[in-house]
Amino acid sequence: MAEERFVGARFSLEKLMQDYRGKPLPELEAERFKDALVAGRLDHRMDPNVHPIDPENLSIPTFNGSFAAPPSGKWAAVLAGAQSRIEPAIAGVGRFELAGPPHIENLGTAWLVRPDVIATASHLGHYFRELQTLGKSELFVDFVAEKGSTRSHEFKVTQLLGVSETLHVAFLKIDVTRRAAVPPAGLVKFAGEPRKDQAVCLIGYPAERTAFYPEDWAAKIFGEIFDVKRVAPGRLHKVTADELWHDCSTLGGSSGSLLVDAGTGEAVGLHYGGVCSGDGPLCQYNLAAPAPAIRAFMDSLHI
Repeated sequence: MAEERFVGARFSLEKLMQDYRGKPLPELEAERFKDALVAGRLDHRMDPNVHPIDPENLSIPTFNGSFAAPPSGKWAAVLAGAQSRIEPAIAGVGRFELAGPPHIENLGTAWLVRPDVIATASHLGHYFRELQTLGKSELFVDFVAEKGSTRSHEFKVTQLLGVSETLHVAFLKIDVTRRAAVPPAGLVKFAGEPRKDQAVCLIGYPAERTAFYPEDWAAKIFGEIFDVKRVAPGRLHKVTADELWHDCSTLGGSSGSLLVDAGTGEAVGLHYGGVCSGDGPLCQYNLAAPAPAIRAFMDSLHI
């Protein structure tokens, strides 16, 4: 029987907040806090000998809201054809940043569902609620944070609107009164029913590699450049009413990433974690909440 391990960042974040609950956040040692958070923000953990399902599933940095499709390889034609359709979705994906002290530049990913509402993974919603309880640090989302760019487009996160533990999804409100809003193109349309083997792209912010990931894998897929917006192609391997399994390349920081249809650029799901299987050929799957279920949850919250 396959040995499957779900290692969600929410478990480590909960442990982190249990350790520090009741202590004023600014009084914590910045490096100690950051080390604990880096260890806790992993979406999934890999044994040193475990390799991704497909090492050709690259993760490509964006720049100025676009990306360069690879000149060759299995995804070259798909990404070249999808580029113009994915670009609008790229604009609406942002990176969580903790203002501090301590300042932490990448807590995970979120994306716009309304001009002032973002979707993310449930454990990041819980983390924001804990920050509110502590009342010391502020959380922002930056819709740029690209490789080689000094630009930023930050908005303060102000309210937790709802969390679904079944879908592992949370919705947060952002303050758009003090800055120009994200372009309307950043509001992603929701796709219809997802299907097995569907070509998809994951847009998010993979974080710095840790010891849980093989060095050669991280170097090949991510080029040792982390914490910037990326597009990662892949396919859906399993589809249920409340869960998708995909093989896009991810790291810690990818929690909350937007999964889009490579053919339309429409939202297929929200990435929140991963599974490693050790029976037979070692493989890695990533988990996401399906778009139809996310939309239904939004409707229940009147978002």
